[in-house]
Amino acid sequence: MKRRDFLQNTGFLTCGCALGAIAHNLAQIKERRNVIKSGVINQEDITKVMQKSKYFGWLKHIQFAITYHCNLNCAYCNNMSPIAPIYHLPLDVFEKDIIQMAKITNKKIQNIGLLGGEPLLNKKIEEYIKIAHRNFEDSKITITTNGLLLNEMPDSFWKCCAENNTNIKYTIYPLSKNYPTLLRAYEQAKKYHVELLIKNSAYHFRLMNLDTKNLNNKEETHKNCGDRSCILIDHGRMYPCPCVQTVDMFFNKYFKDKQIAIDENDYCDIYKLKNAKDIHDFVNKAKDMCKYCNFATSDGEDRVWAYSKKDASEWRRA
Repeated sequence: MKRRDFLQNTGFLTCGCALGAIAHNLAQIKERRNVIKSGVINQEDITKVMQKSKYFGWLKHIQFAITYHCNLNCAYCNNMSPIAPIYHLPLDVFEKDIIQMAKITNKKIQNIGLLGGEPLLNKKIEEYIKIAHRNFEDSKITITTNGLLLNEMPDSFWKCCAENNTNIKYTIYPLSKNYPTLLRAYEQAKKYHVELLIKNSAYHFRLMNLDTKNLNNKEETHKNCGDRSCILIDHGRMYPCPCVQTVDMFFNKYFKDKQIAIDENDYCDIYKLKNAKDIHDFVNKAKDMCKYCNFATSDGEDRVWAYSKKDASEWRRA
């Protein structure tokens, strides 16, 4: 397949708006660098540059797993969907939690992520989108999907995305001939002016590498972790990263003889938080769970994509 055909079939050519945003961000980075090169390196000058951003002072990202299960069965899945129950987050629970998050952040969150599992398995996904936008009208909503169901989504879905500031981020998995071309999805995204973004192709998974014997320095692990801003909200609990949530809700319930200890301080109750500073303080403090995790430091621990055998070794080393 020619490169242009591949990009068009996967919908990557619909990313004009996204490319514009990237260019804007790059311009800001260049300006910050110019401030530093000028020899005037102080917080006031850098802050002035940053304040030009629409989202200055906003929380970057929160996410909700609106579906736990998935229509793929990926080994090493960071969301542990192969061992998760078939479950959709109830709409009333979602709405209650998102209203609380709007209250304590003053609606200043850049991005609201709807993911899974596979979120397109949730037949009420349009309702989740509307609720998210109703409570965060200035935020971008992002659906993260494997793309397998995109061609089947009705016109109402695309129209809902367009009307509620929602884009779609999908990952191509190495399923060879079984993976659909996304021509119809591309046409629908183009018709309704919906951003259809390709995520890094998942030809490799980074091993979560939880280890209960060779414990790490939790402060060092937390400092190096790229997932610590991936806040996940589920049933009134705020998890600092998906790893804590999936171990708490899926791993420990599926592998009862290989449980990994979750401390009550590894998550928090969003109904006890007062403002965004409370969120910042919670996320930026190392958790006890961090001592088990080599996810941030496991260079060379990538694995070629494969089907899950639902074995604990896919996520836990010892």
